[in-house]
Amino acid sequence: DVPLASGGAVLQCRPAAAARRYRVGVSGTGGSTGSYELRLILNAAWELEESGGAANDTPATAQDLETSFAALVGQADRGAVLGRLGSGSEEDWYRFELSAGSAATLAAKAGGGTAVRAEVALFDGAGALLAAGTGGVHNVDSRIADYVAPSNGTVRARVTGTGDYSLVVVRGGSLGLGPNGS
Repeated sequence: DVPLASGGAVLQCRPAAAARRYRVGVSGTGGSTGSYELRLILNAAWELEESGGAANDTPATAQDLETSFAALVGQADRGAVLGRLGSGSEEDWYRFELSAGSAATLAAKAGGGTAVRAEVALFDGAGALLAAGTGGVHNVDSRIADYVAPSNGTVRARVTGTGDYSLVVVRGGSLGLGPNGS
C-alpha cells in the first residue's frame, strides 16, 4: 500500500487468490461522504506520481516494478506499468532486477488521446546506457528486444514522450509483437 499526501492510498499489484469474479466496495471513513476516484488496473502497476505519490523523474527516484511481475510459462515473467508524461522534456524512470545471462525485452506504447509516441531506453545502476529502443515494430512505439544482462543487478528503464503510455517488460522469455494469427 502506498499512502498519498492527499490522504488517499494506492493498492498496488494485488494478486488475485483465484480465477473468479471479485467485488470492490468503496465507503467513507466513519460514515463520511464525498467524492472519490476509483481506478482498477488489471495486470499492471500504476505510476504512483500520477496519484500524488513520489516522483519518478530521475534514475535515483525510479519507481520499483518488481511487484508488477507475474509468472509466465517456464522461467519467464512479465511486468508492466501505466504512466503519464507531461511536457516533451519529462522522463519517467522504473527499476527492476535482471540476472546474469537472462534476456529481457521491453516495449513502450503511447496510450492515445494526446499521446504522441513513447520511447524506452535501458540503463545500468551507474547510469550507463545499455540499450535504446527502436521503432518500426507492429503494435509498439519503441522496443528493446532480447537484451542479455552481463551480470546480476538492478537496471533502470527510462520512458520519454508525451501523454499516457504503457511499458511492458518480459524477463526470461520473448514478447510477440506481430499481428494476431501470424
